[in-house]
Amino acid sequence: MVERIGKLFASKVSSLHTAAYIMGAFTIVSSLLALVRDRLLASSFGAGSELDMYYAAFRIPDLLFVSVGSLVSVSVLIPLLAKREKEAVDGGEAFELSKATTFFAVIISVSSVLLFVVLPYVVPVVFIGFDMELQGEVVRLSRWLLLSPIILGFSNVFGSVTQLQNRFVLYALSPVLYNVGIIIGIIFLAPLSGITGVVYGVIIGALLHLLPQALYVYKVKLWPRIVRISWVYAKSLAALSASRTIALSLSHLVLLLLVAIASSLAAGTIAVFTFSYNLQSVFVGVIGVSYSLAAFSALSKLVADNDWDEYKRELTSSFRQLLFWSIPAAVLLIILRAQIVRTVLGGGMFSWADTRLTAAALAIFAIATIFQSASLLFTRAFYAQGETKKPLIAHVTGSGIAIILGVLFLRMSPEGFLETMSYLLKITDLDPHVLLLPTAFAIGSLVTVILLAIPLFVKKLVGVSLRFVAEVVGGSLTMGAVAYIGLIIFEPLLGTDTLVGIFSQGLFAGLLGIMSGIGFLWVIGNTDVRDAIFFLTPKREKVDLPATDVSEMAP
Repeated sequence: MVERIGKLFASKVSSLHTAAYIMGAFTIVSSLLALVRDRLLASSFGAGSELDMYYAAFRIPDLLFVSVGSLVSVSVLIPLLAKREKEAVDGGEAFELSKATTFFAVIISVSSVLLFVVLPYVVPVVFIGFDMELQGEVVRLSRWLLLSPIILGFSNVFGSVTQLQNRFVLYALSPVLYNVGIIIGIIFLAPLSGITGVVYGVIIGALLHLLPQALYVYKVKLWPRIVRISWVYAKSLAALSASRTIALSLSHLVLLLLVAIASSLAAGTIAVFTFSYNLQSVFVGVIGVSYSLAAFSALSKLVADNDWDEYKRELTSSFRQLLFWSIPAAVLLIILRAQIVRTVLGGGMFSWADTRLTAAALAIFAIATIFQSASLLFTRAFYAQGETKKPLIAHVTGSGIAIILGVLFLRMSPEGFLETMSYLLKITDLDPHVLLLPTAFAIGSLVTVILLAIPLFVKKLVGVSLRFVAEVVGGSLTMGAVAYIGLIIFEPLLGTDTLVGIFSQGLFAGLLGIMSGIGFLWVIGNTDVRDAIFFLTPKREKVDLPATDVSEMAP
C-alpha cells in the first residue's frame, strides 16, 4: 500500500494542463491549510505581543531565504540541468546539481552564521518600537528560525530535479507538508513551549518540505556531493539570478520594514497586518500567480519564434482574464471582509476588536490584489523577452515609495484620511493606525504595475478596451451591491453569533452577489462570462512545462 502511494506521488506528468490542475489543486489545499494555521494561531494567541514577536522574528530569516535562496532558483537550475541531460554525458546532471548545491551551501552557511552573530545588533535597529525584553525574544526566535531558510533552500535546489523530470505531484506536495508541520507545532508544541513551540513547528514544516524532494533525488541517483567550484562559476550563477533575486527581495524587504514600522504602534498591530496580508495572498496566489505562470511559458516560446502578433494576443488575453477574475474577487473581499475574517480567524483569544481591525486592513489589501496580480503577469511578460532592467526599476521604485509612505504616514499620522477610512470601514471606536500600512503597500503596488504597464502599452504589446473594463467593473459593483444587501437579509435569518451562522451568511450573500454579477454580464453580452460558463477542457498537448520556485508557491 505504501509503495503504491509512493509510486502515485512520484508519477510522471507529461501534459501541461494536467500539471496545471495538479499544481492548482495542491495550491488550494496548501492555502486552506494556511488558513487553518492562521486560525489556530489567532485562537491560541490573539492579536497581541506574542504573535507580534513571532511575525517580527519570522521576517528577517524569510528575507534571507528569498535573497540568498533565489540565487539558486529552479528557473536558473532547470535550464542548466536540462542542458546536461540533453548532452547525455554520464554524471553530467549529478555534477551540475553538486556544483549548485555546493554554491548554495556555502553562501547560506556564511550568511546564516553572520546573521546569527549580528541579530542582537540588527533587531533593536529594525524593531525600534519593541521594548528590550521583546527585542531579546525576537533575537532568540529569529536564531531558531534561521534553520528554515537553510532547509527550504536545499528543498528548492532539489525541486529543480523533480520539476525537470515532471514529478509535479512531489513538488506540489511540499508546501502542503510545510503547513502541516506548523500546525503540528501549534497544536502539540505550543501548549508546552508557548510561541517557541510554533517556531519548532516551522522547522518541522521545513524538514517535511524538503523530504519528498530529497527522497526523489536520492532515488534517481542524483544525490549531490560537495565539489570544488570556481569563482567564475559562482559569479555566472549569481548573475543569472541577480535581477530576479533583487525583485523578489524587494517585496519581502517592504514587508519587513512595514512590520518594523508596526512595532511602533499598538500591541497586536503586526499580527493584524500579517493576518490580513496572508488572507489577501490566497487570492493573489490563485489568480495572479496562476495566470502569470501559465502565460510565461507560452510568451517565452513566442518570443523565441519572433511572433510578436501572437505574443500580443496571448498577453492581452491573459490580462483580460486576470482583470475578469481579480476585480470581482477584490469587491467580494471588501464586502464580505468581516465574514471572511470571523470564519477564518474568529474565536478563542482573537477578539471582536481584532476581527474588525483585520477586516478593515483586508479591505485595503483587497484593492492591492488587483495591482499585485497584474504586476506578476507584466513582470513575467518582460522576463519572457529577456528584459530584466525595466521590471527591476519598476519594483525598486514601487518598493521605495511603499517604504517612504510607511515612514511618512507614521510620522505625519494623516488624521483626515484615518477618520474617513474609520467611518467607511466601521472602526470609529478603534485605533485605525494599522490601516496606514496596507495603504502604503497598495500605493507602492499601484506604482509598480503602472511602471510595468507603460512600456507594454506604448509598444502596443498589450491592451484592453475601455468597454471591457467598464463591463467588468459594472458587473463587479452589481455583485458587490447585491452581496451587501444579502448580508442584511440573511443576518436575522441565520444569526451571526456562531461560526456556522456567520459562515452561512457570507456564503449565501456571496453566492447571491456572484449570480447577480454573472447575470449582469450575461445580459450586456460580455463574451468572457459566456466563455467561462461554457468552458470546455482544451486539447491536452505535450508542451514544455513552466518552472516555479518555492517562493512562488509560498504557503
